[in-house]
Amino acid sequence: MRKTNGNATKRKTRLAPAKEPENTMFFEKEDITLLYNALRSYKPAEEELVRHGIWLEGFAEVLVCGFDEDLEIPY
Repeated sequence: MRKTNGNATKRKTRLAPAKEPENTMFFEKEDITLLYNALRSYKPAEEELVRHGIWLEGFAEVLVCGFDEDLEIPY
């Protein structure tokens, strides 16, 4: 709000339409499930353990939160 001659006036803001990013990828549930199962069965080398855990947790989160999948997480 800004005041003009003692009267309050509302400032209008015009929002630009949202643009789709050009480099966006969309996956189906089957794609995410396939990647999750492949990561789950993969035995990482010692230097891959942290990265593997992050990827596995990320794919599990997408399946549970994004696709309402009920997973048995082996932790």
